[in-house]
Amino acid sequence: MTVNYNLSIQASNLQLLLDASNTKSYPGTGTSWYDISGNNRHFTWSGTNGVQFTNSGAKSYFSTNGTRAVGPASNSFGINNGTGYTIFMVSTTQTDNANSSFKFYNTNGQNSSSTSRAIFNHPGWSNYTMYFDQSTCCGADQRTQYTFTQSDMRNFRVWTFRSRLYDRSIFMNGVSQTTNSTYAGNINLGSAAVDLGSSDEYGGNTSNWNGQLAFFAVYNTGLDDTTVLNISNALSGRFL
Repeated sequence: MTVNYNLSIQASNLQLLLDASNTKSYPGTGTSWYDISGNNRHFTWSGTNGVQFTNSGAKSYFSTNGTRAVGPASNSFGINNGTGYTIFMVSTTQTDNANSSFKFYNTNGQNSSSTSRAIFNHPGWSNYTMYFDQSTCCGADQRTQYTFTQSDMRNFRVWTFRSRLYDRSIFMNGVSQTTNSTYAGNINLGSAAVDLGSSDEYGGNTSNWNGQLAFFAVYNTGLDDTTVLNISNALSGRFL
């Protein structure tokens, strides 16, 4: 079984598929970004600047500055410590800061404490460093990080964040850039909604990620390297 938009990607264990270029996922107007994985985990754009959508054919995207997409409960994706997860994101980061690109919350919900994070990604802190957190922050069992180039951050890349019980990795365009082999901290997902763009922990719309987001997909298993590369190659044909 495959899901298509001029590409074929693995559908087994696929929990979410948001594609700004697919009119079934976003018809070009409105605030709803529809999940086309078949699981109906739809997201809604909200924020001070509303929906910022650029229609560019197969390379369409949302600008996240001043807005975020809010989805279903973090614990509705079937992600757990045993099976792990894999997240694909096609995006750019236009301003380097500590703000989030995506966040799955745990049972503490949307408060100011760093313990409320469960799966969290800073897409470009100072000097183009990407931080991928699992559990809380910021021990060796919780944080995986890698410093990229300005060109990589400012242009579309296929980013993959994979967690397995025994390692967590950051991939760019299907190639692993770093792997943290420290035994992973507990994910502890809860009922608070998933955020794309800003996050409530970092001040919501007043402290949001200034990026461009074209594609976001979630698997509730740690995919092997070959599958990560195959999906990344399919997406790279559109964006790179």
